[in-house]
Amino acid sequence: ARQTEQMAMQYNLRQQVRPDIARARLRYSLNGKPVEEWVVATTVITGTLGPRYDVRSGRMGQAYSYSCTATMNAARAPQGQLESSEQFFRLIISTIRVDANWQARINQHSSAMVAIQQKGVADRAAINRKSAEDLANIRREVRENQQKSEDHIFGQYSDYMREVENYRNPNTGETFALSNQYGHAWVNERNEYILSDQAGWDPNTVLKTGNWTALEHVKR
Repeated sequence: ARQTEQMAMQYNLRQQVRPDIARARLRYSLNGKPVEEWVVATTVITGTLGPRYDVRSGRMGQAYSYSCTATMNAARAPQGQLESSEQFFRLIISTIRVDANWQARINQHSSAMVAIQQKGVADRAAINRKSAEDLANIRREVRENQQKSEDHIFGQYSDYMREVENYRNPNTGETFALSNQYGHAWVNERNEYILSDQAGWDPNTVLKTGNWTALEHVKR
């Protein structure tokens, strides 16, 4: 376990290897002859620290992912001969070594998976940030449109209560709030106004004094 952790560190992997073992000695008859047997079960849990995206906080963090393996070995001998067989079995077990090339390939694969996870976490974080920005923009636009609608309704109501309507000077862009009882309005260079309810009436023709500009209706 310690050897595996040290090899992982060479690939910038932080691993925790936790082995466990249990052994049972059995006595029974096999083909009418008494026998004894050692049964050995081994489990290994390997935790690899890698990047994780916390959905609740919207931040990148780290967490362990786990892989679990289990093996079982047995050594059987006629009754009274298990101890000597066990010594030979221990000799075999003591010769087991971790294949460095195989472990290096496993660590390279794990390192590549961590890099993929990091990119995935970064991509998910960027997607969530973009979604949050889009949602905030939608809410802002809704508020702005609602405010514009309320301003429009209030403006119409205000004009109705004051009995005015809005006009614009096409030459200057200036707007005026004048009585809504006439329907036609003009302004001269001295900002004097003339209102009329007669279609086709023109102060430039009738009055022959001043230069009168017809004002345009402005709808809210």
